[in-house]
Amino acid sequence: MPTMDEGPDPGERPFDLGLRRRGRIRAWLIAAGAGALWGAASFDVLWGYTAIQVTRRFVDSLPGLLSLLPARVVLSAIHLVETRVVHRSFSFTTNHQWIGVASVAAGALIGVAASLSVMVLRRATRMMFLRLDRDRRT
Repeated sequence: MPTMDEGPDPGERPFDLGLRRRGRIRAWLIAAGAGALWGAASFDVLWGYTAIQVTRRFVDSLPGLLSLLPARVVLSAIHLVETRVVHRSFSFTTNHQWIGVASVAAGALIGVAASLSVMVLRRATRMMFLRLDRDRRT
């Protein structure tokens, strides 16, 4: 056991656990922030708040689906509620800003889900290679 003057034992890594944990939290926050920006941008583009004009052909294409996904998820949820729950169309002529907020939230959730998926896949891959390495050594 080292004393205060000697410093930590060279074999020990005292800060390793703390840095990894903070790194994981930061990854979630970065993914949530990027997803929120993605959701805001998709809402702004679809509602015409930008100079970018989209056509129906672009919206129905794969690049359009991926770039406008957060707003499209919200619009699909609204359509589902209209057709399956209340059986009438909603009127959003004067009140549609909440769809932008919902798009931001949807983008953040998609970003966090993607970040968690990558972390789980990395951990599973690492565990698989560690098992293979252990089996090879025995």
